[in-house]
Amino acid sequence: MKLMTIYAHPADTITNCGGALARHADAGDEIVAVILTHGGRIHPNAYAEEWRKEHPDEQVVSSGLAEIAGNKRRELERAAEIIGIRDLVLLDHDDTMSTVHEDVVGEVAEQIALHAPDVVIADYPANAVMSQSSHTIATMTALAAIDRAATYLKNLESADVILIGVSRSGKTPTSLYLAMQHGIKAANYPLIPEDFERMKLPEALRQHKSKLFGLTIAPERLHEIRKERRPNSTYAAADNCRYEVEEAEKLMRREGIHSINSTTKSIEEIATTILRELRIHRQVY
Repeated sequence: MKLMTIYAHPADTITNCGGALARHADAGDEIVAVILTHGGRIHPNAYAEEWRKEHPDEQVVSSGLAEIAGNKRRELERAAEIIGIRDLVLLDHDDTMSTVHEDVVGEVAEQIALHAPDVVIADYPANAVMSQSSHTIATMTALAAIDRAATYLKNLESADVILIGVSRSGKTPTSLYLAMQHGIKAANYPLIPEDFERMKLPEALRQHKSKLFGLTIAPERLHEIRKERRPNSTYAAADNCRYEVEEAEKLMRREGIHSINSTTKSIEEIATTILRELRIHRQVY
């Protein structure tokens, strides 16, 4: 059995269902934990305890959001290792999230499609008292994502081409251009750090390998794009952007997948290259 937890903050998976997850891990079940936000403002335990002291440690109480969020990430990684959580997926959104966001639903749907869990665990969604709670929002996001994941996998099956690459490498605008200008059924699938750790294509893509085309991008450009979306996050960090691009390019070379660097190319140029390389018939309207 494979279980997936979807929660708002790093500590939620452990405090809400850590005991149940440990029993499943002991039984040999796989566990994937998806965390929507960095949680730097929520329950910063070690820091809160220091703040309450009469003579607090100035170095601790002067810690910024990034340091607190980083500490929470490390705490979660240690707890996950003890409990037996196999995969941690940290989306690293800001924890001021107060409503369901379309892009976050998409990210969670991608994880559900990738891991195909048998069971999804989340907070109870129908809480009239806490309707604006980030916990309730996380669960509403999860429910929307479950529905979208099913459509997502169906789209891969019917697509003429599937664009792959790291997040924000140009897949979505290229897919739209191919569909609108050439009548091509184009899907896209983001490559994520878990794919690089496994050093192989996700199972959802392997059966469609002949339809795959890769987009890559200069790490510096990717950093600029991502920091506009999520400033001061691991996702947007220059080192992380460089790592993801390098690993994605290695994966595409290893699998023999055609690719193009989108950094200085127009969408028209990218689309023309894709149509030529995959020998897809143009349908101009």
